[in-house]
Amino acid sequence: MALCAAPVPQKVVSVGIAGVDLVATLESHPEADAKVRTESLAMLGGGNAGNTATALRRLGVAGVTLLTKVGDDAHGRQVLAELAAEGVDTSRVVVKAGVDTPFTYVIVARREASRTCIHTPCAEELLVADVEAMDVDAVLDGAGLLHLDSRHTAAAVEVARKARARGVPVLIDVEKDRPRLAELLPLADVVVTNAAFPRQRTGEDDEEAALKALLCNHATGAAVAICTMGSRGSLAVRCADRLRPDVSLFGADSEGAATLLCPAEELAPEAIVDTTGAGDAYIAGVALGMLEALPLSEAMALGTRVAWHKLQGAGARSALPTREQVWPAKVNA
Repeated sequence: MALCAAPVPQKVVSVGIAGVDLVATLESHPEADAKVRTESLAMLGGGNAGNTATALRRLGVAGVTLLTKVGDDAHGRQVLAELAAEGVDTSRVVVKAGVDTPFTYVIVARREASRTCIHTPCAEELLVADVEAMDVDAVLDGAGLLHLDSRHTAAAVEVARKARARGVPVLIDVEKDRPRLAELLPLADVVVTNAAFPRQRTGEDDEEAALKALLCNHATGAAVAICTMGSRGSLAVRCADRLRPDVSLFGADSEGAATLLCPAEELAPEAIVDTTGAGDAYIAGVALGMLEALPLSEAMALGTRVAWHKLQGAGARSALPTREQVWPAKVNA
């Protein structure tokens, strides 16, 4: 993989959720009505957009601006402090009095290598009026990519429309159905999802067929759709005739094979600490690949490498790698 040694000069704008995760690690997932003790407990930053923004900063993206809404409460202040410490631009985050910052209980079951999330969302989403007050055109100045995690959908649609009009590529992370998702998906250039959503959305049982149906019938503006499949790696399908003439997505193999399979990197089961945020880490790697104009196959491999690092630490962010960890030979050359 051909990584430039210097940090990526372009910036990324991310619209989505940032919150707090209360991560409880157990030996095994409890049965109903059981009383069990944790092996460890930590309160950590979370939320898909917040996680991906943090990962991009560690990977050397010079500017990452987050658009989200948090409460005017202790959790909101923790969210902003942690993101600011990572170098994420939080100047556009809306702080709302009288609402709670998004909060998630995360139960990590070590024996099953699983995690269960119980989420309490913010009572008020980021509104179209909120993003209009920000001057979205100014926010998008200099952006090389818009990342959306499919939350705050009405606001995300507004920002995505403006991004496409300016020739900014749009990457959408989608894991489940959400209000106004039918309006949002066609605005994507690249869709990254899990293995379950395409099947649920399209009715196709086969993963490849479901991903193709998602691309053809739902994400009708996208040139690439990728699904992550855990230990089985990730799968991509692409439609070269969807490439916008004013947008560069990936490098030299952008018109290669219509289907690509990227294997997962080997990791012993006992080395997997927590799967929380692995998908967000993968997306950060793919996003960096887009900014670096890597071929799609290499961008998928980069996403896989970033997720491999993340799996070895607690919570969504503790083990996110730096640029030097991902490509030490290139960075130190």
